[in-house]
Amino acid sequence: MRLPFFALLALCAACGTTVATTGSARSAAAREVLTDENGRVMRTVDLAATATIDASPADVMRALAASYDAVGIPANVVDPAQQLVSRTSMTISRALRGDRLSVLFDCGQGQFGPRADDGRVTLGIVSSVAGSAAPIRLTTRVDASLMPNDGAASSRIHCGSRGILEERIRREVYRQLGIPLPTS
Repeated sequence: MRLPFFALLALCAACGTTVATTGSARSAAAREVLTDENGRVMRTVDLAATATIDASPADVMRALAASYDAVGIPANVVDPAQQLVSRTSMTISRALRGDRLSVLFDCGQGQFGPRADDGRVTLGIVSSVAGSAAPIRLTTRVDASLMPNDGAASSRIHCGSRGILEERIRREVYRQLGIPLPTS
């Protein structure tokens, strides 16, 4: 008996658990990757990375904008009033700062290996600063999709972030602020 795709997705979503950890760039979760009969990748959990930083919101905003540049994703939105820094859309092929795209994104497997390495990934990334005084909470979320180069797919494939970009941004914010990284 074959379960309909959305019933399987709901079943897997009910099995996922999330555990938040302070000082960590990413929440741990039971991550399920599903593909439908057309090869579209769906995930039950795509999480935002969070960190608590002992600095003022204004200092974190300045460090955050510089951090985007340092990791190779220049911000095109810096909004101090809403405490947001983001890159609304950026398309990359093959590699970002020397890393193959499959190191950064999970777009599923294709005929010749990871799909992320054989297409154009379009990503959006947004970081928000919550709080009016130190310590603040920094949350970063990456949304990515792939347009394969092979021409076999006529629509974009949703990609999950592997958490590496979020971690690089977090580490760079700490470096910009001159604050040592938490040990746990």
